[in-house]
Amino acid sequence: MNIMKNYLSLITLLLFAACTTGDTEHESTQLEEVENIASETLSRYGAEIDTNGAISPKDLLVLMETEDSAHVKLSTTILETCSKKGCWMNVGMEDGEEMMVRFKDYGFFVPKAGVVNKSTIFEGQAYYDTLSVEELRHYALDAGKDSSEIMNINESKPILAFEATGVIIID
Repeated sequence: MNIMKNYLSLITLLLFAACTTGDTEHESTQLEEVENIASETLSRYGAEIDTNGAISPKDLLVLMETEDSAHVKLSTTILETCSKKGCWMNVGMEDGEEMMVRFKDYGFFVPKAGVVNKSTIFEGQAYYDTLSVEELRHYALDAGKDSSEIMNINESKPILAFEATGVIIID
């Protein structure tokens, strides 16, 4: 019920803003955005976040060229989730790359299935990390990889990682 109230408030606010601008191109863009959000189902996990201000993977990569870590809200696509508990997800970045997203303090999970290729927005801390062989094998096991593939993991791997405080999955 709160979600419906939030949608109605958002629609009312955006329609009011659109009516007062006098800019018809801007008005139609705002109305399309409201209609798109209103027609989609948003599933939320962890801390309550909204869809405003999310950046693209490309923008994150540019930001991380000069930062060791950054608090951001990111919009991208889910490529894979942990099939055991839903305790992590891999998301799409630029040029076929992916980034692992873990959840703050292991405090919430996303669905284990049915969300691959869905759009997602999440907020939290992006940072550089190095996954140990043990961690990489653990994540490979969680992803359902076969034992020979798991045992072939013999080197740690530097990655761009993300610790999310809240996640939205858009249906």
